[in-house]
Amino acid sequence: MRGSAWRVVAATTVVGLLGGLAIALLLPSTYRAEGALVFTREGRAPGEVSPDDASIDRAVEAAGQLLRSRAVSGEEVEVETEEGSSLLRFGVTAGTPEEARRRARKVQKAFVRLYNARFGNAAQFAVWEEPHAGEEPVSPRTFVDLGLGGLLGVAIGVAVSALRRPRRLTPELSIEELPSNDPSVQDSLPGPEPPASPSAPEERLLEERIEAVTARELALARRAAELAFRERGLT
Repeated sequence: MRGSAWRVVAATTVVGLLGGLAIALLLPSTYRAEGALVFTREGRAPGEVSPDDASIDRAVEAAGQLLRSRAVSGEEVEVETEEGSSLLRFGVTAGTPEEARRRARKVQKAFVRLYNARFGNAAQFAVWEEPHAGEEPVSPRTFVDLGLGGLLGVAIGVAVSALRRPRRLTPELSIEELPSNDPSVQDSLPGPEPPASPSAPEERLLEERIEAVTARELALARRAAELAFRERGLT
């Protein structure tokens, strides 16, 4: 890669890094609180699941769809279910860890109250894991944004350098057509063909054309001289 191409790649990489840093600094930080609910049935302990009981999977999946809807608590909730498990995990994001935990508890209480009131003692959800939030924000991710910005800058720089690269206009030569400095090779190469000599009929036709052109030029010259003398009154 030439020096100019390296400069283009370096410039676009710096721009990409600055863009990733700007995104990381300008976007607001968000924190995530996560909790878990467990599906129970009458006469069973919480978390007791029979592997052959497909109805539990359907019940948990349906409950997850209900929890995702804003109709339960008015919050945007992320839900995770696992086949063969009675656990229903959920997460809520907010601007601070405290706010995220508060919203997660709100979602948890609203869902348990709504679901249990609808289905009674036959099928219920109970709290399996209280909502908790980490002290580290889940977004923006500074190092991830910087890395993505740098990679994007490198890709753009390489693409721009490839587009700016001049194309060679000389035709491609095969190995047999390449010139060689070896005298033996040069002697074996065919030289330029001599011009073909015209045949006898062609020579005669060429002479006749030359004579015709010469006679015509002489006639024109004589006619021009006569006109000139006539204009001067010498004829």
